[in-house]
Amino acid sequence: MHIPARALASLGAAALLASTGALAATVNVTLTGSQEAPPNSSTATGSGTFTLNPGDTISFDILFSGLDEGSRVPLGLTVAHIHGSTAPGIGLPGTNAPVLLDIVGGTPPAGVSGPLPGATGGNLVGIDVPVDSTFLLALSLGQAYFNVHSVSFPGGEIRGQIAALSNTSVIPVPAALPLMFGGLLVIGAQAMRRRQAPRPGSGAGAGS
Repeated sequence: MHIPARALASLGAAALLASTGALAATVNVTLTGSQEAPPNSSTATGSGTFTLNPGDTISFDILFSGLDEGSRVPLGLTVAHIHGSTAPGIGLPGTNAPVLLDIVGGTPPAGVSGPLPGATGGNLVGIDVPVDSTFLLALSLGQAYFNVHSVSFPGGEIRGQIAALSNTSVIPVPAALPLMFGGLLVIGAQAMRRRQAPRPGSGAGAGS
């Protein structure tokens, strides 16, 4: 069996990619008052990215502005969260779900930061934040969303749905792939030795 060197190199590259794990999966998120349940007339907006990292951590970077602009005295941010649920349909657009992760207020975990309460705008940031199985399942169902609450809109002024993401969006790493690649290398080496070995009756000692 002869396996070309180029094919072996390609297999090596594939095995390397698999063994180094998956790439992060990132989606864009847009926050508006119209996505709240029920919708509101807020002119505040927000946008940014949400990432599911290998190893069951998340990262996000959301910039928002204009909270409470419709009120006479802008009072701004009260709390901000990621909400979600694993119950059928709960957390989908048009429905409300419990808090899964505190960002402003409550007890934000390490890696999460946001502006102080009272701000009319700011940056919600999460860096490699570990999440539990409930969060991951809600995320895979598309039942998770950002919600930024304010004094004028205590139930939420702007909201942004997070598109469904799961570990299936991360390249799986079959445990057998490195073994398979190693076996192909051995087979290729054996085939090469057989091709290079002198055939019976040939060589310098062969008669005419």
